[in-house]
Amino acid sequence: PLNGPGPLSVQRALNRRCLALCMLAFYMGIGVCPPLLPARFAALGASISDYGRGVSAFSATQVLSAAAMGAAADCVGRVPVLVLGSLGTAVVLLACVLAPRPAILIASRAAAGLF
Repeated sequence: PLNGPGPLSVQRALNRRCLALCMLAFYMGIGVCPPLLPARFAALGASISDYGRGVSAFSATQVLSAAAMGAAADCVGRVPVLVLGSLGTAVVLLACVLAPRPAILIASRAAAGLF
């Protein structure tokens, strides 16, 4: 008998950690970001219409990309898609924080819907 965990148990442990990080990024994106958006748009001097465009852009791209992400998960597996989605979410949320103009913030919110 081998001492220590086998390769399958190590892979499962890595998958669990990856899933936990993915869920953390997901909940940061839906739990922390939306309540801060009005203040972020106001800080950039945006109008309420700009805020509405940002919210709508996220929703529209999320609806359009959901089926593609599901198909990608079927083709390559859920873990690579979750990792890509988490990394994409992190990059886009950083872009939202660093956006110098309302138009960039709206584009960042649209990109956030892709992940």
